[in-house]
Amino acid sequence: MQFKPIKQINTILKQQYFEPTISWSFRVVLALNVPLIVIPVYKGFSYEVIWAALGAYMLSLIDYRGQHAKKIIIQSLTTLLVFVSALLGMWVGKSTTWSVMSMFLVGICLAIIRNWRDYGPSVAVSAGFFFLFGLASPVSLNDSIDNGLYLLLGCGWAILITVLSFPFQPSNPMRRSIAKIWKANTDLLDVMIRKLTLDETVSTQNITEKELAIRNLINQSRDLFASRENKKTRLRAQHYDQMIALRKTASLFAASCSSLNEALEIINTKSFQTQQDVSFYKALSAYAQASARLSIAIFTQRNEDLVLAQIRVKRCEAVSEIFTNSIQHLGIPENEKQAVQHFSEALVQALQYLQLSIIQLETKQNIKKSDYLENYKLTLNEFMLGLRPLAFTGFVTELLRVNIKQLKYALRVAVGLSFGTFVFKFFEINHGYWIPLTMMIVIQPYYGATLKKGLERMLGTVAGIIVGGLIMLLKLPAESFVGILIIDSFFVAYFLRNNYKVGVFFVTIMMVLLMQISQLVSWQL
Repeated sequence: MQFKPIKQINTILKQQYFEPTISWSFRVVLALNVPLIVIPVYKGFSYEVIWAALGAYMLSLIDYRGQHAKKIIIQSLTTLLVFVSALLGMWVGKSTTWSVMSMFLVGICLAIIRNWRDYGPSVAVSAGFFFLFGLASPVSLNDSIDNGLYLLLGCGWAILITVLSFPFQPSNPMRRSIAKIWKANTDLLDVMIRKLTLDETVSTQNITEKELAIRNLINQSRDLFASRENKKTRLRAQHYDQMIALRKTASLFAASCSSLNEALEIINTKSFQTQQDVSFYKALSAYAQASARLSIAIFTQRNEDLVLAQIRVKRCEAVSEIFTNSIQHLGIPENEKQAVQHFSEALVQALQYLQLSIIQLETKQNIKKSDYLENYKLTLNEFMLGLRPLAFTGFVTELLRVNIKQLKYALRVAVGLSFGTFVFKFFEINHGYWIPLTMMIVIQPYYGATLKKGLERMLGTVAGIIVGGLIMLLKLPAESFVGILIIDSFFVAYFLRNNYKVGVFFVTIMMVLLMQISQLVSWQL
């Protein structure tokens, strides 16, 4: 089932994120096209320009939404990875054996990197792309260093854009992160309700996935806004600490929901269907509606949404009282009686967290907006906190964590990429690096996701090839193709985040145009 408030919060989150997506797309346009315009002024259009443009482009596509300092660290680390990968590819590209062996080792590393939170896939694809680009362009040591320097120049330009782009960061990320936790709580309750109504599509694994999703959102929120160490500004500290308190309450409410599910695993709910007041469905439904309304109220901070949340919590109070009174004299087995009592106690506990959240939200909204800066913007203090040795050490430790499932996935990726590289090098296929590159992008940790992404990429690529080929027929100067690239690269960034197959369509056009500019285009492409 899909609660009306959940549809509302989904719409609110999507609409509010429209502007940051636009600004991010403009930054991608700057990253890709400035090297294509500035460098040719001094060198003319050449193959080296493509290294700089693609370096800036790949780094700017890393979609990390956390601390600004950490984003710069991630981009700097990616710069090192792509530089080493590109050099390695150019050095081993003349030998099929060395190419395949190197691809196997690189593939394992890329698959592990892919598990670095949400930004991992972007980092892995960037490093893998330049390794394969290097394989396709084996050159001497001096020439490889020359290409590598252009690549570093492009990457440096992308990092500079990131440093200067702090005023364009998404606003209200703290409210967003906490609202998403409450929304995830609603999703968990929704799945529990569907299982309660004997929905055959719902399994215990679905509930576990929802619980893990809540934990991930809590961790992401903590990463984004660590506890305050400096509370010299009293009113700003009040605002900040109130939001931290709301996050803590959301986490505790999630724990109560898990307790409700544990009790339901033991209870034979069918035996209670004849007893009107003992309704597990009504209880869970009321709490899910309240959680959804809280999610909206936290994000919008509007009085009318707060009132609706208060009404829903009041309904939870009535439902909890009725349920607690109705189970006092039930003639059921002892193990079920204990489970029902546990469910009732978890219900009361969850209600207390809902009531506490209302109080915290009322307190938060009573703080004058003029007394605090809510938009997340770069300050020297925040930047330095992100660069602390302790913070950097924790970040590196997090990146190095690998489990057995990730290793299995890494081996699967490495074998696939090695085979694709062998086909590309052994049969000397023109532009054959697209075989392992596409495999690297498409192969996901889960088979269903791999199939979905593969189909989307086929559709987008075929359509992009047709349109890109038609554009190639136009006998235009290089400057005109740069103008088309400016428009195309904007749509690349925008649609890769919102509609993957449309994004791939524009990516394919972009690559054809880049090859056209560097005079490497052919009908074989």
